Amino acid sequence: MMGGIAPLYDEGVLEYFERRDGTRTPIRRRNDQVLNGDAARSAIDLPPLERQPSHIAVILGPKTMSSGEILAIGFKGQRNVRFFGRPTGGYTTSNSSIPLDNGGMLALTTSRILDRSGAVQHGPVLPDEVPTSLWTPRVRGYRRGAPATEPLHAGSAL
Repeated sequence: MMGGIAPLYDEGVLEYFERRDGTRTPIRRRNDQVLNGDAARSAIDLPPLERQPSHIAVILGPKTMSSGEILAIGFKGQRNVRFFGRPTGGYTTSNSSIPLDNGGMLALTTSRILDRSGAVQHGPVLPDEVPTSLWTPRVRGYRRGAPATEPLHAGSAL
């Protein structure tokens, strides 16, 4: 997932996987690729951005889990990024899949995630901005057939 949005990340270390023995594997962006240690995580050939966006909004919620949280943590601490929404699901670990003799698979947590500053991500990723009420697509002041430029009063539910 991170490889698909690699050009939006800053160059350098984005986060780390830390094993029980304290060994850290950096996840970093270099030349529009996301690397796991020194190995490319994905072979996505993306066109370069004409320019970096001045602002990036990351929307979070309780259904943002696991790989979605890892993607968001990669943005944590990036100067042009803000998180909006609600806390994520809290599945912020790295797992290894171990095949079992009966054909099943055991997913075992083998690493924890640290952000680019080296701080451990315990549980949910928290937003910078939390809405004061639940969003609803039906808002007061909307007239069917009104021009798209007509202002809406977001946050005022019908």
